[in-house]
Amino acid sequence: MSRDPPHDADGDVPSLERTLRILAADRRRETLSYLFDSDGDAVAVEELAEEVADGDATERAYQSLHHAHLPKLDDAGIVSYERRDERVSLAGDQSRVEELLAATDAVSN
Repeated sequence: MSRDPPHDADGDVPSLERTLRILAADRRRETLSYLFDSDGDAVAVEELAEEVADGDATERAYQSLHHAHLPKLDDAGIVSYERRDERVSLAGDQSRVEELLAATDAVSN
């Protein structure tokens, strides 16, 4: 399921506001940063959980990724989340999201 750029459920490109709401969660920003750094390779959700745990137990991070963050990113067309294989990757060219992520990082630092 590779869509480019992220799309709303009706197929329209989401508004800037929706994309920023998606990027509002620290865990989603950390997830996307890790995926951008992985050069487009699919990563295991367990590996991702270890990277974004940030003081949380890895299992807790895994659960929040699996049940909340990855489905939201997948629904927006930003990532491709293969639940059966427990692998996640960027869904096509996400240069707009990467630019917004860089901007949010610059503001928060």
